[in-house]
Parts: sequence; structure tokens; C-alpha cells
Amino acid sequence: MSSMSKFNLLTFICLLASIITSAQSDTIRLKNPSFEDTPKRGGEAMDGISGWIDCGKINFPMETPPDIHPKNFWGVNVEAQHGKTYLGMVTRDNNAYESVMQELASPLLSKKTYSLDIYLAQSPKYLSRSRKTSHEANYTKPSILRIIASDKNCNVQEILYKSPPIEH
Repeated sequence: MSSMSKFNLLTFICLLASIITSAQSDTIRLKNPSFEDTPKRGGEAMDGISGWIDCGKINFPMETPPDIHPKNFWGVNVEAQHGKTYLGMVTRDNNAYESVMQELASPLLSKKTYSLDIYLAQSPKYLSRSRKTSHEANYTKPSILRIIASDKNCNVQEILYKSPPIEH
């Protein structure tokens, strides 16, 4: 069994979190890097997350988009590490996963080193209805974060980073 199949896969399209900087002080700033928005469940007529595009809508049109926490949705009550809100995403038992992307203001350049600060956490609870079983499920299996370069249709062009399983 491959390491990819041992863990759920959580994909954030393009580059996610605070600031991406190269070793030569070129800075690429993200729009809304802390996912500041009104707390809401993904299925509540969500008009999107300010500055971000929901790739799950493209890849898994029958699934709901990511949630903006904290407000104890789905039993999640983890506090924001920065700012007031954060993005909550799940990987599901039917192999669907939530993902977001953002077009960068300037391209990443080859042969340059970039760094990214990101806070990741796993909630002890993330309750949601399973489309596979039609019952409530607790989506807490460790996930892997992938940061990828994609086209405007959320198609993977290159994997830039893959985390170890997020178990904390």
C-alpha cells in the first residue's frame, strides 16, 4: 500500500497561508492569507472565501465547500492561530476532498527557494454526513497537505510540497 493510500489527502491548490518569500527577498503576498471571513458552514449558500477559489466545486461538484471557523460547526472548536477565523477542510470517505486556490500576483521562479509559514491542525471532531454511508461520520483521519501549482481549472501541474500526515 502506498503512503498516499494510507492517509487521506488534503489538497490546497497553489500556495496557502501567510507570505511566500524567496531567498533573494522577492515577496509574493497572498490575498487574505489567514482566511478572514464570516464564520459559516460550507453548505450555507457560501459565496466563496474572500481572495480564494473553491476547487472542490470543480473537482467534486456534489460536495460542499470548505468551512470558515470557529463557530463550533461540525463539533470543531479549535481557535484561530492568527486573526479571527480560519479555513476548515475535510477529506471524505468517498475519496473527495476540499481544496482552494489563488492566482499569485507574480510567478514563482525556477531555481529560487521559497519559504512559507503555515499553521496546520487536526480537530478531534469534524462531524458531517457521509455520502457513502448516509450516516454521520467523524472525519479525523490524518490528512496530508499538498501545495501545488495548477492551471485556472484547478488541474495539477506540479506538486511543490507534500506534508507528513497532520496528526495534531
